[in-house]
Amino acid sequence: MAEKEVPIYKQIYMDLSDRIASGGYEPGDRIMTEKEITEAYHVSRITAKQAVEMLVGEGKVIRRPGAGSFVTDFTGRNEKRPAVGDHLSEDKAGIGRKETDAKGSERDPVISSEEHGKKKGLPEKDSRKYSGMTIGILFDNFDFAFGCRLLRSLTWECEKLGIHMYFRCSYEDINLEHTYINEFIDLGVDGILIMCVHNDTYDKNILRLVVDDFPVVLLDRDMSNVGIPCVTTDNYSAGKEITEKLLEKGHRNIAFLTHGYFTTTISERVRGMRAAFSERGLVYDDRFFLRGIETCTPSEMEGVNEDICIHDIRLIMKFMEEHPEVTAYFAGQAGIGRCVLDASAAFGNQEKIDVVFFDGPQECYYPKPYFARVIQNEKEMGYKGVHYLLKRIKGEKVPKQILTGFEIVGCTEPMDVNK
Repeated sequence: MAEKEVPIYKQIYMDLSDRIASGGYEPGDRIMTEKEITEAYHVSRITAKQAVEMLVGEGKVIRRPGAGSFVTDFTGRNEKRPAVGDHLSEDKAGIGRKETDAKGSERDPVISSEEHGKKKGLPEKDSRKYSGMTIGILFDNFDFAFGCRLLRSLTWECEKLGIHMYFRCSYEDINLEHTYINEFIDLGVDGILIMCVHNDTYDKNILRLVVDDFPVVLLDRDMSNVGIPCVTTDNYSAGKEITEKLLEKGHRNIAFLTHGYFTTTISERVRGMRAAFSERGLVYDDRFFLRGIETCTPSEMEGVNEDICIHDIRLIMKFMEEHPEVTAYFAGQAGIGRCVLDASAAFGNQEKIDVVFFDGPQECYYPKPYFARVIQNEKEMGYKGVHYLLKRIKGEKVPKQILTGFEIVGCTEPMDVNK
């Protein structure tokens, strides 16, 4: 029987291993990066990554995030990383160091990074097995309405597990998204969490990761028919539940407002809204569907584009003028919800309508009209995002869709259209 052919990644591993054994690479030398291996051996990035991971697994090389993979003295003098803060002086570290002064007196002992973290309210590390792992996190945008709490949850979980992370934001630019995915791969990350850009098309880099079976998990919004696991809010149930609250108050003419791109997230919210109508024997009137709002995710950290806001407010006011029968407005995003509130104030019908939307601050800045928000559980989304990515990195199967919870909060008493 013919011998089974050795996989290419093992051939590359053996080649690199022989170079290390023969002195071609000496302890402390950086070996080829995954990108260089890809070009030298004419293989895919995932094949190159598998070869390097075999060397790491045997202790022949050690990864240094952002620098590359370096040969260790694997005969028994393996490199030992210094503890966090060990290289700092007493003044720079801000904590005492156990030293002996000229008189022979001991100074205060050094506080470990874990103890220091507890004093500062940082997460307590509960595992060391992920300490050599690195992941990339890519957002399309984030602000106080949605994203800040998610980012905090992700960084908290990575800190707790000892995972090194790189963070990038594409600011809704698909070209930047493409660039940052390449950057993560060049850095040798073990997996990537992506909140992809709102667009009619997907970045080909993400599709390439799927083909290479690279560990990727999506956050917040799914990619239809691609098959990448996605951690997202139960948008169907949230859309249905908040619509039911409006229907219970007697509203029947409810407008739904969203941006130009019809993402899976928005599709699920709309599907939930229609289901709420259908269960009461009602049919949603598609005349009250308004797309094309440009204020998608205004950043309170950078300021909102005033021209876009004015354009959107005028568009909504025109809609209000054409549809005076509409008594409630369901905005798909917080930025659009704020535009509706401003438009209603300018139009003069704030006493006659209700407004609901997703996300936004917990505080109530508008006394009227009544408005309720769906607050997504960003903490849960961050936790599940990290842990399901770890499952993907370990080669475990995970569900295509991982749903997270939500809460509906509101301010003031809603109007009753039956009065």
